[in-house]
Amino acid sequence: MAVETKELYVASELADMCKVDLKTIHNWVAKGSLVAFRTPGRHLRFKAADVVAFLTTFGYPVPDAVAASVT
Repeated sequence: MAVETKELYVASELADMCKVDLKTIHNWVAKGSLVAFRTPGRHLRFKAADVVAFLTTFGYPVPDAVAASVT
C-alpha cells in the first residue's frame, strides 16, 4: 500500500501527531520551538521537513507518511 505524502501540514494535523491541544502548537510556534509560516489568511502551515525535525528533536514518533514526504 502506497503512503500518501504531503509537502505542507496544518496546525491541527501536527496537534494530532503530538497528541496535544491546538493551542500548544501555537505556543510552540510563538516560543520558536517549531518553525512555521502563515498564509495570507494568517493560518499556520508547516513544511514536512520542519515537522520531521521538530518531532525528532523532541522525541515524538515520526509517522511514515511524514517521513516519506522528506525523502
